[in-house]
Amino acid sequence: VFCWKSEEVLSAKKIADARRDLSGRQYEQEYEGKFVQAVGVIYGDYGEANLTTEEVHPHEKLIWTHDQNYTPLCSTIIVERGGMYLALDEIVLESADAHNTVAEFCERYKGHLNKSVELHGDPYGKPGEKHGKESQYKIIENKLRQEGWKVENRVRRSHPAISDSQNSLRALIRNGDGQRRFFVNKGKAPWTHEGLSTVGTKEGSAFQEDDKNEYHHITTAVRYWAFVEHPVKRDTSGKEPLDLWG
Repeated sequence: VFCWKSEEVLSAKKIADARRDLSGRQYEQEYEGKFVQAVGVIYGDYGEANLTTEEVHPHEKLIWTHDQNYTPLCSTIIVERGGMYLALDEIVLESADAHNTVAEFCERYKGHLNKSVELHGDPYGKPGEKHGKESQYKIIENKLRQEGWKVENRVRRSHPAISDSQNSLRALIRNGDGQRRFFVNKGKAPWTHEGLSTVGTKEGSAFQEDDKNEYHHITTAVRYWAFVEHPVKRDTSGKEPLDLWG
């Protein structure tokens, strides 16, 4: 009959932390007691305010996050600038594997001055696929090191909950305070842009991605990175053990 909102009884600091760390939708659910239905696209706050014309600078460390689906094989290349994350490139290949994508990366960035790359992505392959994720990342690592790259493997050993990784990415796109920390160059990363703009949920599901939308693979790649970078499901210490391969 009567209830108190969390934001009415918790400390101002806890509320401020929640607004900073959570997406607007998740904050409304967990702190305002609203029943927020997952309708339309999954990343509904993504829009013009998340676009940038910036490009990769030669001195920047690269963050490379993958969805190892066989076709298309999708990955997004991100850089961090002052706590902001910019998706400035992508590699999308049909009927490809790790050999193809790492060859493309090495050719594309052969003149890059900062030979440092951070790997992210999905831990395992889909049932029936010819290749598993551990071997694919090892292929990528070995080739990168042969080409003089310093590699940090940040791939998790297990999948995060889909809704948790989606919320992590939503919070970077736009948090409860309206701040945006994730931006996309849609000219250089058109699949990433289209995925965030259009991928919705399966009929009847609140979180399962519509696999009829061909762009869902690349948004999957980005949300795996987002969960490692900005996990929204935390233990009482404020940090979640991420169980990484690297």
